[in-house]
Amino acid sequence: MTNADWRYTRDGLDQLTIRGRGTLQTPPAGGLASTNFLQVWTLDLAGNWPGFNEGKGTNRSLIQTRAHDLVNEITADFWKHRLAQWAAWRTSTPCAA
Repeated sequence: MTNADWRYTRDGLDQLTIRGRGTLQTPPAGGLASTNFLQVWTLDLAGNWPGFNEGKGTNRSLIQTRAHDLVNEITADFWKHRLAQWAAWRTSTPCAA
């Protein structure tokens, strides 16, 4: 099955920063040759994620930014949906179990 491989990328603290689905390159150590779904987290030094993006390639259907205080509580949460694209993707793409 093409476009069904998953690739995960972690930072130096072993925190998940990128999750992508697509077709693996040959050899697989090279990553994904094509990507049909991507999630990207931007993490701060405390492990909070002030940024999150989800979508297909560079066309992000969900963009979220957050702000945290000194005790790591979320103080601001901004979501930007591209609703039509997100709804179309969610109805046409099966979820992995």
